[in-house]
Amino acid sequence: MVEALGLRAEIWKIADSLRGYHSADVALVNQMLASLPAQPSLLKHGDAYAYELNGRELKDVNSLAITTP
Repeated sequence: MVEALGLRAEIWKIADSLRGYHSADVALVNQMLASLPAQPSLLKHGDAYAYELNGRELKDVNSLAITTP
């Protein structure tokens, strides 16, 4: 959770810089995001899409979301 809060804080710093028409250094955010696993593939279910999750990890179940294109 600490890492997520740190990422959020960095994103806010970038947003504040951009709102002030200043350049923003995104290197730290890119570094933090690079260490995350890839987003799961999408599977079509009728008119909607769902993440292809195998349910082997609890985080798979908690992050399940259905989206429409």
